[in-house]
Amino acid sequence: MKHNKEVSEPKWTKSDLKSLRRLVGKYGSSAVSDAAGKVIPRRPGRPSRGHLPYFEGIHLADWIEEQRAEHKHLGHSAPLKRAINDAYEMLHGDDPDRPDPEKFASTVKRKLLPARRDLNFLKEAAMQKEKAGKID
Repeated sequence: MKHNKEVSEPKWTKSDLKSLRRLVGKYGSSAVSDAAGKVIPRRPGRPSRGHLPYFEGIHLADWIEEQRAEHKHLGHSAPLKRAINDAYEMLHGDDPDRPDPEKFASTVKRKLLPARRDLNFLKEAAMQKEKAGKID
């Protein structure tokens, strides 16, 4: 036996109605109605950062590669280790709550490999476009 529960109307506050009137006045009732059907309700939890971590990783990999090349040019031993230490100092500096340097190095190395691969792929793609004359 199914129970049909009545769907009650939401309790609209004055500010909700004011916002709705403004949207209907600006875009029209059909556009607002269509948009309301497409809106995805917020889910619980922390909001997604989207592609930001991907681009942060690529940027960090690029910076570390530049530092590594500089240390290698200067003839230092272990240029990658020095570049990672430079990244640690750049990101955390004199922060009293900074993480353990060894843990930071292992985390960066783990994130660096896929980011370096993507960075090389993007650089190769840019060079191919440049050779093809698509970049002005």
